[in-house]
Amino acid sequence: MGQFACKEFSALEKELKDDLLECYKEAQQEIEEIINSIEDEGFSFDKLDNLFRSLHSMKGNCSVCFLDPLVDALHRLEEIVDGMRGGYIKYHYHLGELINVVIEEVYGLLYQLYQSHGAESALLELIQSHLDELYALEDDSLRPQKASAAVAAIRRAIS
Repeated sequence: MGQFACKEFSALEKELKDDLLECYKEAQQEIEEIINSIEDEGFSFDKLDNLFRSLHSMKGNCSVCFLDPLVDALHRLEEIVDGMRGGYIKYHYHLGELINVVIEEVYGLLYQLYQSHGAESALLELIQSHLDELYALEDDSLRPQKASAAVAAIRRAIS
């Protein structure tokens, strides 16, 4: 399988990369808590705005650390969340699950880059293609099913 590298990230000081990993995990935890709150207590645009801000910070931190391939994937996810904020994509449990799975797998790719200076291209491409397909759907009622299929495909790819 092919790999991608982020040479500028690899050249950063270990302390900076450690900080990035810590910030990513903190944002990931915030996002998971928001999604759990939406599932347990109901949807609100305030919660969605907070989710978007955490995701945007996560993407920004990756950008500052020269992780452009991961930034691209997170941007695709951010577009979907922004669509929810704009009201043209309706929040659904399967979309929340997809957000969590994508963030977890992007972290896995980040950790691969941290450990070995290379990460699996096929998984990143799979994530990006599913997010692109989901975002491009014109019939919003098809998105939950597409999100569920994307989660299943990503999980198959990592097992």
